[in-house]
Amino acid sequence: MALVLRAADPEERDDLSDLCVRSKAYWGYSRDFLEACRDALSLSEADMRMRGLIVAERDTRVAGLAHVMVRRQTASLMRLFVEPSQIGTGIGAVLFDWCVSESYTRDAALLDIAADPGAAPFFEHMGALRVGEVASRADAGRTVPHLQFRLRPRARTV
Repeated sequence: MALVLRAADPEERDDLSDLCVRSKAYWGYSRDFLEACRDALSLSEADMRMRGLIVAERDTRVAGLAHVMVRRQTASLMRLFVEPSQIGTGIGAVLFDWCVSESYTRDAALLDIAADPGAAPFFEHMGALRVGEVASRADAGRTVPHLQFRLRPRARTV
């Protein structure tokens, strides 16, 4: 059961977007809440063309995805979702490690994470530090844990 990381195929946009919703549902949200979040969770055509989008595949089946965007020296974790039946098998850790590597390679100093409350302990386990709360991208009026993973030491000012 080898895990393969590969580029996303634009033809699988809808399937990957559905995976994001299924993965979010893992945390026990209502159907109404998930439908309200669907647009924010879904991948756009532009997302599909971005360098920072990766798919995890196990036995030729999509098992998860990660999406990181880098601007200047800050990387933002846009998505990290695992097929619910695969949660706890290490796929999330592999995807997170890829996000760290991709961010570092693109000269980011920091990986910024707005996490689902249920997923925040995973990111803390991976070494991210909780720095507060931020507005949810998926649900207006709701805040979610804000975490950061330092990729490089801060430059000293002389």
